[in-house]
Amino acid sequence: MIRKEAWNRFLKFVADGNSINDSATASRIDRQTVYARRERDPEFAHALDQAMIATKVDAIQTIKRAWKNQWQAAGWWLERRHSDEFAVKSAPMINLTFKQNDKLKPIDNEKLIEVTIESEPANQIESK
Repeated sequence: MIRKEAWNRFLKFVADGNSINDSATASRIDRQTVYARRERDPEFAHALDQAMIATKVDAIQTIKRAWKNQWQAAGWWLERRHSDEFAVKSAPMINLTFKQNDKLKPIDNEKLIEVTIESEPANQIESK
């Protein structure tokens, strides 16, 4: 039987931002025991959820305080929280491989442009 102090220590580690696995290890509680208790004990499941949310809220508050003086903090948050609007869209990567005996020929620029456009995602073609 695991003592109440060990469970409280586990929840504190989670609330401090540690993973469930690391918190369990640090508290000397088997990870499977944590997940089993979470399944059968709604009160513990709620306490664990609250501990995980506390970390997230604290991290967001830290970022919000930082963006008052550092615009990069706001940009970082926007890229991750609203990635559909603010994340940098990367171009598709095209890898070309040649056999060792292939002879390189002059490139037909028109053909190269067609191949490149056809390989790009539709949303990037429209923005050109």
